[in-house]
Amino acid sequence: MFSIIRFNSTKVTIITLAITLLSSCSALMPKSERAPVHVKQSPLVLKSESDLNEPVNESINNSVDNKEVKIQKVESLERKSVSSKEPSDETYFTSKQTFQVAFDQLKIAEFIHQVFANTLKVNYVIEQKLNKSSIPITLNINKPLNTKQLYKASKQLLAENGVNITLKDDVFYLHSVSAKQQSLVVQVGRTVSSVPHTKSNILQIIPLKYGVNLSIERTLLQLVKAKVSPDADQSAVFVQGSREQVIQVIELIELLDRPAHQGKHIGFIEFNYISTEDFITTAKELLESEGIPTGKRSSNQRNLAMVPLHQIGAIAVFASEQEFLERIEFWARKLDQAPTGDTQQYFIYRPKFARAKDIGSSLTPLFSLKNSNMNKAGNNRRDTKSAIANKANTESKQTKNNKVIGDDDINIVIDERANFVIVHATGSTYKSILPLIKSLDVMPKQILLDVTIAEVTLRNEFQYGVEFFLEQGKFSLSTQGVMGLSDIAGGLFKIAGEVSTIQAKAIERNSLVDILSNPTLLVRDGATATIVVGDEIPLVTSTDSNDNTEIVRENVERRQTGLDLQVSPTINTNGVVTLQISQSISNQIAGNEQGILNRKLSTEAVANSGQTILLGGLISENSYDIDKGVPLLRELPLLGVLFSNTTESIEKTELVVLVTPRVIYNTNQWEGIKDNFKRGLETMTF
Repeated sequence: MFSIIRFNSTKVTIITLAITLLSSCSALMPKSERAPVHVKQSPLVLKSESDLNEPVNESINNSVDNKEVKIQKVESLERKSVSSKEPSDETYFTSKQTFQVAFDQLKIAEFIHQVFANTLKVNYVIEQKLNKSSIPITLNINKPLNTKQLYKASKQLLAENGVNITLKDDVFYLHSVSAKQQSLVVQVGRTVSSVPHTKSNILQIIPLKYGVNLSIERTLLQLVKAKVSPDADQSAVFVQGSREQVIQVIELIELLDRPAHQGKHIGFIEFNYISTEDFITTAKELLESEGIPTGKRSSNQRNLAMVPLHQIGAIAVFASEQEFLERIEFWARKLDQAPTGDTQQYFIYRPKFARAKDIGSSLTPLFSLKNSNMNKAGNNRRDTKSAIANKANTESKQTKNNKVIGDDDINIVIDERANFVIVHATGSTYKSILPLIKSLDVMPKQILLDVTIAEVTLRNEFQYGVEFFLEQGKFSLSTQGVMGLSDIAGGLFKIAGEVSTIQAKAIERNSLVDILSNPTLLVRDGATATIVVGDEIPLVTSTDSNDNTEIVRENVERRQTGLDLQVSPTINTNGVVTLQISQSISNQIAGNEQGILNRKLSTEAVANSGQTILLGGLISENSYDIDKGVPLLRELPLLGVLFSNTTESIEKTELVVLVTPRVIYNTNQWEGIKDNFKRGLETMTF
């Protein structure tokens, strides 16, 4: 069942002044008693005098059912002024020293000598031909001039008398220019200061920032007397004329060379249901009917432009007025609705934060359970044919590593390459599961893991083990071990159960503690962090011999030894971290090249962010011989055994693992983490 809403257009008065102002309006007049649908009045409707004094309500009607679609404002391209850039020869003079000069009827060579040698004191080379010139030059300025001002005045005066100046390697070269050569001076730039100070004709090449368009070309040809030749390929305008005419063109270009008028306000709209092509086509029809030029009828008449962004299912909007953006947002809310009817369609959801693969993994058990219930219902009827069909259907959906999810009503395909979730369902079905998909598309949290793996020699205060040492509490923080640690990431140890900060410090700073590894790992929520440190050692696994050749062949296999640590953290809603820890340390037994000592630990623990978990109890025993005796005499042959003694010593060690998880909720925490690292590692620069 559906209803038709009819719109009656009202007459619009068109007022023509110096420029034409097009306006239109449309009013919503429902003919039935159903609840009316409010349509915001077009911003182009002419207002009465009383309405002009009221503030404009720029908000969008909140009664629209679909509130997901909203426009995101984007800053427009800044319109910066063009900076002036002086010629390189003029920037050569930086002295603030001032002069007051007066030269009357001097020959060119004498004038050059007085200015460049006696006043400016620079190196110069003068053409021999200029020494013979008898043209008189007069320069009389009453106000003081600095070096740059004096050079510019002298340069202009010499140019008017056929003398050109070139600066190269801090030397000024002055040479004469024929009348034919000086008839046209070529310069590049778009500032007034770049225009040469000369009475000759100038060919000024003016680069444009935003390209040549028809309006710039027409305006320049109608308003200026200079010869103007636009070059669209080079994005420049060639202007030939006097200095005054060139300056006039530059001033006009400063006003006209701007971004397109429709780029004054920029917005961004994402869609859930409607495609970008369908929305742009429909929106242009609606806006043109309201009187907002979109270029549908003529590309030259466009105050609003919409660019489709197919990859993310959105459009970029460029408008000359803020009201046009709001009008686009209104129609986006109206048009971006789930299609009605029972026809199945394809919808594409583009995850913003999560991976499509992870979203699919969360949805698979939900739809698998639904299929399982359907299969049970079919089997209750003892229909063998139905059971076989359901089994085949289930197997077909599992053939591609669970990339296809769903049933007869809905099918979901996970495109891992493009990171898309493709849904084939009716509009109402897709609308019902869209909130679930969006709730799964969240920014994953991260955990910073501070791990310390230490080997404690069970001697002195540690002779009964680390646990007994902590329970007795007989330790002092004044003990400074050679293997002490720094609080690299803002204090490595926090209170976790029975392990306090003081107790952890006592362990790490004791000289009987050997720190095997102290990694800091960053891992995503639900992922596994792995660190492997060690060597591969050769071990003889078997020996083969040949009786005929008496050759013995040994088969050698390389075995990984060292540290292997795996930590898989999971964060719940309250920020509590569940850690699955699997750790092993293996090393070659002293005195036994074929023996390897393995110590493994695997557990699951829970801790708050910043708390430390202590894992221990892996004790190993090593025995070795200690030779004692009288120096020199113990080395005598045969009699040396009378002056020496060999005793067997047994040493026990315990493996201890300290893990501190820290939850990273947002990127703003990285600055604090970096500062803590800088304090812990003072020799490292960031």
